[in-house]
Amino acid sequence: KSNPMIMTSNHVRYIDHCIIGAAWQRNKALRGFINNTMVYAKAPYFTESKSKWMTELIGGVPVWRDRDFTPEQFAEIGRLFGSAALSLMAMSLEQLKMGRNAFLFPEGTRNTGDWNKVSSLQPGVGHLAAKAWHLDELKDVSVIPTGIAYRTDSQHNWLKPTIYVGEPLVREGCFMYPNPIVRELEKRMQHSVDLANVKLKDAA
Repeated sequence: KSNPMIMTSNHVRYIDHCIIGAAWQRNKALRGFINNTMVYAKAPYFTESKSKWMTELIGGVPVWRDRDFTPEQFAEIGRLFGSAALSLMAMSLEQLKMGRNAFLFPEGTRNTGDWNKVSSLQPGVGHLAAKAWHLDELKDVSVIPTGIAYRTDSQHNWLKPTIYVGEPLVREGCFMYPNPIVRELEKRMQHSVDLANVKLKDAA
């Protein structure tokens, strides 16, 4: 039985989670992620017809963000966000204990600027990893940095993406707390994106 993993990726297109799911299906080593992974995705993906079916197929877990609401809506329900975040964290840890994996885009939203540069990561992934590593039953969880790159010289650049899976972060010394985890993960994700772009150019 393999140890559960927290897999992460940069986020540049709305179909990224679909591309990752397809990669799991095509790669024998990654096929175990299918039906055994919580894929965190923004809640609107579960109502948009072009992404709903794949999001649900690969094990999507809806995540509501303040930007998904108008200021008036958020003023009414904003107080619930704190408790919802705590509930999501608790659920995630319980699922990891059961041997399930987690997949998320730690940048928090799509990168609409330079696709070759990883945006600053949100702290949630650091808190999840730190809380897991402080539990004996989750001390062997690994955090996997993944880079995804697309051709930019074609109208249909989404047809030929390249994915690179980088060196995992494991429980050790400075990685026991959220901020160091986030800083190191951002470096390794950037390295994965760089190597995904190299693979993309070599395949051209």
